[in-house]
Amino acid sequence: MAKRYPMSSYPNGWYAICSVNELQKNKVLPIHSLGRDFVAFQTESGKISVLDAYCPHQGTHLGYGGTIKGETIECPFHKWCFDASGQCQKIPYSSSIPKTKKVHLSPYPVLLRHGLVLIYCSSDRSAPAWEIPPFDEELQGNWTNPVFSQMLIKTHIQELGENAFDIAHFKPVHGSEENSIEIDRNQTAGPTLHFALNLVYPGSGIGLFGKKVGVRVNWRYSGLSVFDNHVTLRDYPLEIRQYFYFTPLDEERLKIQVALRINKDKIKLPNPIRYFVAKLIEKQNRKILLTNFEQDRPIWENKIFREPPILCAGDGPITYFRTWMRQFYSEPQPKSQTVPKGINPILEQTGASCESDTL
Repeated sequence: MAKRYPMSSYPNGWYAICSVNELQKNKVLPIHSLGRDFVAFQTESGKISVLDAYCPHQGTHLGYGGTIKGETIECPFHKWCFDASGQCQKIPYSSSIPKTKKVHLSPYPVLLRHGLVLIYCSSDRSAPAWEIPPFDEELQGNWTNPVFSQMLIKTHIQELGENAFDIAHFKPVHGSEENSIEIDRNQTAGPTLHFALNLVYPGSGIGLFGKKVGVRVNWRYSGLSVFDNHVTLRDYPLEIRQYFYFTPLDEERLKIQVALRINKDKIKLPNPIRYFVAKLIEKQNRKILLTNFEQDRPIWENKIFREPPILCAGDGPITYFRTWMRQFYSEPQPKSQTVPKGINPILEQTGASCESDTL
């Protein structure tokens, strides 16, 4: 991957590294993700913790044979005990604990979303500068429970964020027409980025043969690792929420998890018919989602990163996105192409009008 992409494989952000279901109480879960080794566990009081995996004493991996002792995790080799914050609390054969920071394990800030355990990971070990939105608290109405899709793709995490800004690829790769993007150009900094896509797809994909379906997708990026969107149809009463969790397992493989929810209030049918219709919509939208990723897969897995890219009118605001995303790398990143004075980079690249350029 380093031959294809000059930037770090792991930008700073919140990453989903396991599910709560995997953390069976009183057991320790070894995890290899983000090029690192972790242990995740629940203490007897239910506190979830994620720590670096290797004991500072003699390098034992706590995920293989480690056990939960009350509010601590115990190393299988010499029985050193560490609490949920990584502090060494007990050495059974010693009356004192070495007075050095190296005797402790590095902890990772933890958030829970959709039954997933997210940690904040940064290359410089800095503290998190933001948190992921409280997704469930934002919903109004009667929504289905999250249904997950999952896949592995060999690409850089930045490609997934840039993909939505690449308006020119939607027609040749995904078959949509009349594609446009709406962006508030005042979003120049901060970890959250809002924008909207307007797309028109053939209705055959959802059983509406001979018709065209206008789709509006309101996106919110929370760093480069967690995205969510709100999908509505122009002519049909359907409302969908999708939540994307992107986690590099190593420098080659990127794990993608997507949670899908449907607003049942928009399905004006009596139960139990509404239940079966919601299940049908879930099934169809998961199929569309996976198809879209598979259409992009051969491109993502074999392309290289051009910096600066050679852009023309209609390419989409790719430079805008690359400027925004640089904040998530601790190391300086190469700047994208400069735009001549007097040219609005967003309007120039999308060919949009002033009205459609503002979200």
